[in-house]
Amino acid sequence: MTPERPTDDEGEQAAATWARTGQPRPAAAARETIPSDPQALAEDIERTRQQLGDPVEALAAKVDVGAQARSKAAEMKTRVAGAAGTAADRITAKAADLRQQLPGKTSGLTKAVAAGRAKARQLTPASAQQAAARGAHTVRERPGEYAAAAIVLLLIGWLLGRMGRR
Repeated sequence: MTPERPTDDEGEQAAATWARTGQPRPAAAARETIPSDPQALAEDIERTRQQLGDPVEALAAKVDVGAQARSKAAEMKTRVAGAAGTAADRITAKAADLRQQLPGKTSGLTKAVAAGRAKARQLTPASAQQAAARGAHTVRERPGEYAAAAIVLLLIGWLLGRMGRR
């Protein structure tokens, strides 16, 4: 059973004690701590208001769901922006590293292709080289006809492959 809150002349001090502890303060104890000086009483009242104000503000903040949602959204936005910035920095650094490595790798590849081409020329007989050059020249003169022939050959190969699977 909850005792009733004091409403008589026990003063704001008793009311403050009631608000802080949830228990009424005995009237004798309340009278002993009430200052008789008006200035001291005013200071005591102000101190009590400040003490009550903090818990009330804390309770109001807990109850305000919209403010909590905005606060959480701002926190998540900051966290995501930080993560995105970190990821962008890492990607930029990796791209710069790759850009620096790329010329060395492409020059090595270019040298390897040139060496393979030279080796192929050495191993290919001169008559085969001349025939390949004539064929390339012919294809350059009539590219449409050879492209159509290549497509027809691809279709025939595809159809034969499908028939073989049945």
